[in-house]
Order: sequence, then structure tokens, then C-alpha cells
Amino acid sequence: MGKVANSHQMMTVTVEHFRQVSHCVRESLGLTYNEFLALIALYETRATLGASDLADYLLLQRKTTWNILLTLEDLGLVSKTVEENDHRTMRCALTVKGEGVAVRGAEIVARFLRERFLRNLQDEEFFKFMRDSSSESCDLVRGHHVDALSVQPDRKLYFGSSHLLLWRITIDEWKQAIRGLAPFSLVEYRALDVLEAEEVLTPSELSSLLRIPRSNATLVLQKLEGANLIHIEEDVDDGRQRIVTLTEAGTKKASTLRRAANEVTQAMHSPIKQNGSMVVDAWYMRMYLNLSAEQPY
Repeated sequence: MGKVANSHQMMTVTVEHFRQVSHCVRESLGLTYNEFLALIALYETRATLGASDLADYLLLQRKTTWNILLTLEDLGLVSKTVEENDHRTMRCALTVKGEGVAVRGAEIVARFLRERFLRNLQDEEFFKFMRDSSSESCDLVRGHHVDALSVQPDRKLYFGSSHLLLWRITIDEWKQAIRGLAPFSLVEYRALDVLEAEEVLTPSELSSLLRIPRSNATLVLQKLEGANLIHIEEDVDDGRQRIVTLTEAGTKKASTLRRAANEVTQAMHSPIKQNGSMVVDAWYMRMYLNLSAEQPY
């Protein structure tokens, strides 16, 4: 099992992949993240697919998947047919237009993320240690493999459907693990985590490290201060500035929540072989540095 470090940099990179791809496909294709994900999954199968299989693969409720397919059908990207032996069962496939949008969208997303996150990183390392393990990671969360989508990673698509799915479900699993222990959002936990690592931060430094707007950081700090998990006080060296530190209770809470988040991280990266974990750690750090240089908060 790979022991990938559960750092705030790794969590930020994962969150930002999901957030920025969501924005990218909305702006360039007019699709939601899950609509784009379904489009790529259908493109990879190159065949008709039952809606229930697609819902299973995407880890979405069947009703949600049906709504996605209806939207894609209305856009002319998907066609549906009735199963010959069961008229209650519908199967779907991409139209010619849908295939074109899937390929174009995949190219747009790959170019966007490579410019934003992957500068000066080697493609072969990505495929060997990260991309090709994503399907196994998704299967672990699902509890089984979806045979109808048994496709080999297509290197024409730099980010395949399993990698897009992995970002979303990793975030969902983190949220669930944290909510199981405390009434905090993912970003509130991330604030506790980075404060424990850095010990003392200004609000603007916290905003920068977490890659969130200053207004959002202010709301997070208000929530944590109200829970008596942080101290906010004037900087003795600069009365115009405030500094933030954890209380004793905040340190304990951060440690408890980190163990839960780390269990998710380890499970999601368990298909990575031991000799690949250091490579993946380095990739997360480099992606974080590339992101910070591209869009400083």
C-alpha cells in the first residue's frame, strides 16, 4: 500500500482540480461537472450503456443519472434506445455530436490543467503512478468493479473518467469522514489543519494557503472562533494586523479530524505501489506550487 501524505497541499490540489474543472467545463461547454463526467464515461465505452450501469459507475443515484442523460439528450449529445428484451430498460450512447464534444472537452480540460497544475512534470510519471491507479481507487469506494465500463485507460484522454470521478468522490469521502466527527465543513477542517502545521498565521496567509477568497476565510475563522478552537488577536509587532492560533481544544480537534481524513487519503491512494508514494507526494507538492504561482490569492 502506498503511504501518500495527507498534507494540506494535497487536499488543496484535489479540491482545486474539482473546482477549476467545474468552472472550465461550465464556461467552455455549458455542462456541469457530472454531465461532463458522464460524457467522458460514455465516450470511453464506445458502446451503448444501461443507465443503471452508468449510475453505478458514477456513484450517483439513478434518478440523478437519468436527469443528466435527459439534459445531454436535449443538447443532442446522447441518444437513448429501449432494451429489446425489457422495454422498461433504456440504454444510451453518444451521438456523433456528443463524441465531438467529449473529445473537444477532454482536450480543453487537459490543456487547462496541464498549464495550471502540471508545468515541468513528466507525463510518464503521471500515467504510471497516478492516472492508471484511479480506476482501482474508485472501485474500492464503490465496493465492486462495473464490468460494463471495463475500459483500458485511453492516453488520448489525458484525464479519463476514472480520474475525474476520483477527485469528486475523494472530496465527498473527506466531507463524510469529517462530518462524522464534528459539525465542520471541509474548508473549516482544512483551516484547522493548516493552522496546526504553521502554528501562527494571519487571515490573509490562511486565505492564500487554502486558495480561498479572503471573505471566505473570514467566515471560516468566525465559525472556528465561535467554537473556541482558535484565538484571533492583534499582532504585537503590527497593531494593524491580526494573527490566528489554535487553542488547546483546536489542536486536539485538528488531530482527531486529521486521522479521519488520513484514512480516506490512504484508502484512495492504496492502489499506488510503495515505490510510487514518494513520487506522488512530490507531484502533489509541485502541483500546489504551480497553482500558487499561477493564481496567488
